[in-house]
Parts: sequence; structure tokens; C-alpha cells
Amino acid sequence: MSKLKIFLLLSNIVLGCFIYLTYKSETTNFNDLDSLIMETMRTVEEIEIKSEESNESLRIQKKGEEWMLVSPVIWKAETLMISDLKTKLVHSDPVFVIDESELNERGEILSDYGIDENSKEIRLKGSDRNLRFTIGKETRDKTKIFIRISGVDEGANDGIWKAPKSILTVANSSPVYWSEGTFIDIPLYGIDEIVVSEFENNNSKKSVIMKNNSQGWTINKSENKSVNYEQLTTTLNKILSYRIDGFIENSEIKKRKIKLDEPILTLFVNGLGNSEVIRFYEVKNHEFLICLKKGYDTPFIVEKEILDILSDWDEKFRSKRIFKHNFFGIKEIVVSTDKFKKSLKKSIDENWNIDYKNDNSIISYLGDRNEINNFILDLYDIRIEQLLDSEENTPLTEVRKLNEKEFNLLLTYENNQTIDVTIIEDNSPNNYYKSILHDNDRTAYLSIPSMSIFDTSIFKFKE
Repeated sequence: MSKLKIFLLLSNIVLGCFIYLTYKSETTNFNDLDSLIMETMRTVEEIEIKSEESNESLRIQKKGEEWMLVSPVIWKAETLMISDLKTKLVHSDPVFVIDESELNERGEILSDYGIDENSKEIRLKGSDRNLRFTIGKETRDKTKIFIRISGVDEGANDGIWKAPKSILTVANSSPVYWSEGTFIDIPLYGIDEIVVSEFENNNSKKSVIMKNNSQGWTINKSENKSVNYEQLTTTLNKILSYRIDGFIENSEIKKRKIKLDEPILTLFVNGLGNSEVIRFYEVKNHEFLICLKKGYDTPFIVEKEILDILSDWDEKFRSKRIFKHNFFGIKEIVVSTDKFKKSLKKSIDENWNIDYKNDNSIISYLGDRNEINNFILDLYDIRIEQLLDSEENTPLTEVRKLNEKEFNLLLTYENNQTIDVTIIEDNSPNNYYKSILHDNDRTAYLSIPSMSIFDTSIFKFKE
């Protein structure tokens, strides 16, 4: 073999070894970095994000099993966002570009990669290791960004890498991005009491909704004012999921000369051994409210529309049903007009005995269960459409003078509770019926889906 061939063969072997070692070195660095990121994220105890727009870094610390924003605001952090950060960094798959020590050899400086003292930084502080990601500019093809990674090994040179642009979401994030976006921590199932206090023009109005012994709800501590459970649950879910729009620092409040003298509304929630109080303050000429939560120094902002959810609870959640108790517990129904009285009594064996009485006679017979059950279901479909103001209420004695037809329903339950309603046929709007609710001395308009309840025939319920 000629010397030339031997020389070319050796040159190829050397070149191949150089390429292999270079590739192996870069691959090893990549794999080592990937492992280090995973190890750091596994033990991370503090996340700090530094930006040129703010003098104060955004810092999140792990306190026990929870994460807390500690700067520039103090608020509970959203665990899902911490997990998202871990996922973004662990799966970032950075591509090695150059060791920082080699920049001079290339005639380059850090700023060529968009990195200087004003660059944004993400700092991870773990129990054994710290990592720092300094954000640079976009790559030439605009598909990635340059980042400087520091702290891989103590005393080691920093390196320039190419990383996905998704890391910018983290670097550009605000406190709201990391915060737990809701302001009530007690879950729906744990709430025992809610108090809404409204303040306007030196007047106040308080709505107290409490869970009673039967796991139902009452409003303003009155058993006669049971709560529309479905509507209350829907509203509570809206409040528990209502998200804050942002935070406003006390220095900003002073700078803008915003006065937080008296709240226009306070919300008190009690349950699971804890209580939470939120005060809502109106800001003139703005469509947002500033809120303060007891135990937190950080004011936060919500849309003014939340007042529509929180106001007028006394009227909003009052149950619209007249007959609210378990209909299986009914032991007697009395239907009467000025011309007859019909009594339906349930016996021990669940049969119904009916007595029909008018001016001339008394007729008794055994009732048909299906007919009576349908009648009861029709009664339970009656709804209160509008409670009239006290000045619109007419005493029953006067109503009887003004109206020819009235229809009275009296239901008695096994626990001896009664519901007594007089329905009046007058010129009420929209085919509603005016009524007297004797249990709370109120006048109301009712909607009555089935007119069959007015059937006055003697043998309507006969078996």
C-alpha cells in the first residue's frame, strides 16, 4: 500500500474519531442537562422570574405542600401552573450551541444572542442545585430562542442553547398567571353559612343563608323562608369559580388616589372549621371593584358584574315553591270555597278517605290513589312568580269584599306543619293568580300550570 493511501486512511480515521467524539460530547452534554433539569425540578423550592419591566422579581416559594406567591404580591399559587412549568422545562429539549468560553474564539459576545444584564431570567432554586435560564433573542429561522443556562456544575462554564419559544410564556408571565385565580377556598360541599351584607347610602341589608339540620338551606334564620336549592347551588358555583382579573399594589392605590373607605358589599363564608371574609370596594368611573380578603395584604380586582351575582339574595333565593315539604309526608288536604269543603285524609294503610261537605249534605268515599297523587303533583308545580311589596298587600278581609271567587288549600303534614294558601280569581296579569300566603302574611302572584286543581266536582277523586 502506498504512503499516500496510508496517509488518507489515517486522516479519515482521525476525522471520524474527531466527529464521533464531538457528537458524543454534545450528546452527553444534552443528556446531562436534561437529567439536571429533571433533578432540579424534582427538588425545587423556589421559582424566581426577573424581568426588566419590574424592579421586583416575581417569586414563588414552596411552603409545606403548597406553593405561595411571595413577591410582588402575597397569594396562593396555582399548583397546575407549577406542574406546567416543570413540564415545559423538562421537555424543552434544548439544543447546544456554544460554550460561553468559546465566544471570544468566534469573535462573538453574549449580546449577539440577545443576552445582557437586562435580559429576563428564570431561576430555579432546588435543595441541592440552582439553575438559571437567561432569555435571549429569536433564532434566525424564528422557530426557537437562544437561552443561556447557568449553574449546571459549580465552576463550570455557562452555555448557550436553543430552546422552544414556549418558555417565553413563563418568562413574560404576571402574578395573575401564577395565582390561584379564585378567591374562596372553602369547597361547595363544606359551606355551612354565607352572609352577604350590602351597604348603600348609609343603609345596609344583610342576607344570611345557613344549612339546617336536614341539610336544607334557610334564609335569614327563618324556617318559613326556605331557599331555592338549585338556584343557590348555581350561584355558589359561579362565586367559587369566579376569577380575579389582577392584583393592584397598595402603592398603586395611593398613586391613583383611590379611596377604600367603606365597602359596598362584604361576603362571609363559613365551613370546615374556617371562615373567609372578602370586602368589595367600588372605584368611581371604573367597571371593576377592588377587593380585600381577610388574612391577605394584597388587594385584587374583579369585574363589577359580580355584584349582580351577590346582591338581593333575600329575594333571589327564596324558594318559589309554595309546597316545599316531602309530599309523601302529607296526611291531610283540605280544598274549600265558599260553597263546599273537600277533605282528603290519608289512613295508616296509605289509603285516602274523602269527605265532601256542602250546605245540604256530607258525602264520604274512598279515594283513588293515582288521582290523588296526580293532584298532589299538580299542587307542587305551583310557583310564586312575584311577591308583592307590603304596601301592595291587601288584607284578606278586604280581598274577600273585592273578589267573588276564592279557592283555599290547606295541607297538613305528619310533623303537623301546615301550608295554607288562598287563591283568588281576579284580573291578574299574564294569567297569574293573586294569592294570600297565610304562613307569612304575604300577597303573591302564582303561576298554576294545571287548571285541574280547580275541579270542584264531588266525585273527582272517587276510586
